[in-house]
Amino acid sequence: MRVNYKQMQLEQVAVKELYLKVVEEAKLKYKFRIDAFCVMNNHVHLTVEPGIDEDISRIMQWINGVFAVRFNRKIGNSGRFWGERFHSRIIQHLKDYLRTLEYIEENPVRANLVTNAVDWLFGSARHRLDGCYDILDAPG
Repeated sequence: MRVNYKQMQLEQVAVKELYLKVVEEAKLKYKFRIDAFCVMNNHVHLTVEPGIDEDISRIMQWINGVFAVRFNRKIGNSGRFWGERFHSRIIQHLKDYLRTLEYIEENPVRANLVTNAVDWLFGSARHRLDGCYDILDAPG
C-alpha cells in the first residue's frame, strides 16, 4: 500500500507503531499469516496468507481503513490516506516466495535508511531476530 501522493505520512515512529498495532489487532479479528512485512515512510509491504474462509480484500480493507481513521483522528485530519487499493499477487513457487521475502526485508536497505535489514525496527527481519511474533508468524 502506498500513501496518497507518496507523502511521507508514515515517517514518524509513532505512526509506524500505530500501523503495526492495527495489524496486530487484525490478527485477532481475522485468521491470516504474515511471513514478511516492512513499514516504510510512504508505503507498506506485507505478505498475507489468508486462512480458510478468509478474504484478503476484507482483511486489507479492515487494516487500511482502521489505520486511516485512527491516523486522521490523531492529527485532526479527514479524507483519504491511502493512494489506491492495495496491490496483491499470488506467490506460487518457493523461489518466488524467497525472492519476495528478501525484497520486502531489504526495502529499507535499498532506500539507504539502514545498512542491514535487521536494523530497521519496523520490518520482519528485526522482529524475527528479536523473536517477536505478534505480527509476524513463527516459522513452521
